[in-house]
Amino acid sequence: MVRRRPSPAGSRTWPTATGTPCLPASAAPTRLHYRVTPTNNGGRFPSIPPNQPGDRIVEVMNPVAAPDPISAQEICLAIPSTQQCPTDPNAPQNAIALQQSLCNQGDAGALCLFSERLETPGWDKLSNFEGIVPIQPHAGTTVYYIDYQSQEGTYADDLDYSLQIWWESEGAENQTGYHWTFDTAIPFPMVVDTGAASFPNPPAGANKAGKITLGHLYGKDTNPTDTPIDTLYGPSDYDAVPSSVDTYELDFPANAAASYPFGATWELQWTLSGFTGDAGAPIALGLYVAFCNGTIAGDAGCNIVSGGGLGSGLGTIAYDSTPANSWYNKNASYTGDLEPQWSMTTGPGTVTVTARPYGCFCLENAFLPAGKFYVQVIGLDRKAYQDVDYSLSTALTSYPQPFSADGGSFACPLNIPTADAGCQFTNQ
Repeated sequence: MVRRRPSPAGSRTWPTATGTPCLPASAAPTRLHYRVTPTNNGGRFPSIPPNQPGDRIVEVMNPVAAPDPISAQEICLAIPSTQQCPTDPNAPQNAIALQQSLCNQGDAGALCLFSERLETPGWDKLSNFEGIVPIQPHAGTTVYYIDYQSQEGTYADDLDYSLQIWWESEGAENQTGYHWTFDTAIPFPMVVDTGAASFPNPPAGANKAGKITLGHLYGKDTNPTDTPIDTLYGPSDYDAVPSSVDTYELDFPANAAASYPFGATWELQWTLSGFTGDAGAPIALGLYVAFCNGTIAGDAGCNIVSGGGLGSGLGTIAYDSTPANSWYNKNASYTGDLEPQWSMTTGPGTVTVTARPYGCFCLENAFLPAGKFYVQVIGLDRKAYQDVDYSLSTALTSYPQPFSADGGSFACPLNIPTADAGCQFTNQ
């Protein structure tokens, strides 16, 4: 399939290799869901093989709105990137190079690259040629070019293909804007599990009200490699806006620091629901966690001092069934001393993940005076592009809490490491 020039702005034609969806004005955020599916129909001549295995590519682009080509180019190349032409700073080098070239379109103006899918060995039948592009509110008609082509311009097969497009509403929590940053966090008052009556499960009413749609998460693998891990996102695929991150500001109760001199036990649980099929949830959840020290300053009143699990800054936690070190036995070498930190229960169309008592999940006393910390919900290991709802539940209770292991009874430590007493969950 050879590349062809995009249709003129505003066109509703569908050239052989390029689709041109024209979206009318919208006061609310929306999303453009696309899928390219090749067929075995046609083929009036033998395929012309590429110079390397896997050569087809899909690009989703949007023209920069500007009074002249020079201004369009400046907007397109702006660093940091603008809302009109966003760029993922962690993008693969091939995507960065392509975006730079699209900004230099001469008299044709500049194009912003919003999504790219590359044919990759292991993703059979171009199963990764699908994506969802978030679209900001816009006053007038906006145009997107969807280009299906040969990456090198050396491959052709003359086979038919279908291009499917859905223009959809965003999730309810995004109707007034996205929550990608601390400054746009959703308030989430934490409740106290009095007497740890339901430990380790947060008590009823400790969840964030309502269910939130995970619409256009890219769902990269937790351990990305060149071998697919049952995902629809390839190692070189690209999205300018990589994820509809949902950011929560978890607010502590008043006087939390005085109430929990050794830190507070953190009850944590989430449930995925609303999906179909019997193979489990089509996406997993990961949590970026940012703890704050007692000084109210910095980003949204938070001096980030440590993230749970990955050292300073934003840490990441996610379900893992593998027996692992907890923060208080990080030097254990005997596998019998290790247990999973998470439990998972499944039901018809639901998956629930709970932090196990063995992990001694807790919030250090030094973090409590800040009055809050942040959790950003992301998606991992996407297996299907269907909406998945989640409910995030969390609560505080007293520290330490007991747990059972190897037939014995234990309690989360008060003096590990010995230099300080109490919770040291971020001592990973």
